[in-house]
Amino acid sequence: MKLLERMQQDMTDEKYQQQLNDYEAACDGADMIISAALTMTQGLCIAERNGVPFLPMLLFGGPPSADAPLFLVSNRPLLFGFLNRWVSQGFMWLYWKSQATKINEWRTKKLGLPALTESLYATIESRRLELLIACSRHIYWNSRKPDDWDAELTHLTGFAFVPPTPEDRIAPELREFIAASSGADGPVYLGFGSMPAPNPIELVEWAVSIVNDLGIRAILCAGWSDLDRLIKYDRSLSLSHSHSRTRYYLDVLHG
Repeated sequence: MKLLERMQQDMTDEKYQQQLNDYEAACDGADMIISAALTMTQGLCIAERNGVPFLPMLLFGGPPSADAPLFLVSNRPLLFGFLNRWVSQGFMWLYWKSQATKINEWRTKKLGLPALTESLYATIESRRLELLIACSRHIYWNSRKPDDWDAELTHLTGFAFVPPTPEDRIAPELREFIAASSGADGPVYLGFGSMPAPNPIELVEWAVSIVNDLGIRAILCAGWSDLDRLIKYDRSLSLSHSHSRTRYYLDVLHG
């Protein structure tokens, strides 16, 4: 619920309105729009407005199923199959309600489309859209794809890997920092990724304290923690997650 509240809060931000404008600009002229989980609704809307195919792509999870629980709730099926499906459907409904007003305002006023009346997964199902899930069947209970997923429309593709970022795309200051040491003396990578931090300042102070106590060098990747808005840095750089990790002594990532 805190995640949904945070997402709803962000949707009232100017940053969210800028994101919508950026989505439109990025998709301009595209022959097909492929969207990940948190941008699926936006991708669907832009594809509909632009008249191009839309392909949703997840990195795990999938449509509501009696065979598989919602990953946020459990890694094992609940006692009754219908509970697995109901819990997933309930979460999808809450997720849709958290963004429906803003999405439909954007659809009707900016994109010139009719309002959506059902959740994203319900829309995917009713429109018979193909769904890609970029993970292995071994992620799921009993290492198999749920039997009640549409075999023709829902596809497990295996994990997706991004090619390494070319060295000339890495900021020179960052290359120098990483090259200054290697092996056990190499920097530790602290990545908060998509983890919403309830108290981001406390989180970074805790991380910096540990780094100082151990006398090590570190690279802090802010991710979704809002550190870039709350803390002023002497220098802030962009780093792709596809950048080679062999240069770091240790990765500390949220699970």
